[in-house]
Amino acid sequence: MTSQIKTALLLSLLTLFLVLMGGAMGGRAGLGVALVLAGALGKLDAAAREIPMRANPDTVLEFSP
Repeated sequence: MTSQIKTALLLSLLTLFLVLMGGAMGGRAGLGVALVLAGALGKLDAAAREIPMRANPDTVLEFSP
């Protein structure tokens, strides 16, 4: 799977979880709040962009066992 497909799948699952939990905890009002929050998260994801690993080598951390 490409990273874009994985991101879309995870964002969809998060949206579903937020909407279900909002509906369970707050009824229709909670459902509406959760739906707005999920939409805002979707906008943030759409605005995000991938940063190449070698864009700034000083910020890349390497760990050794």
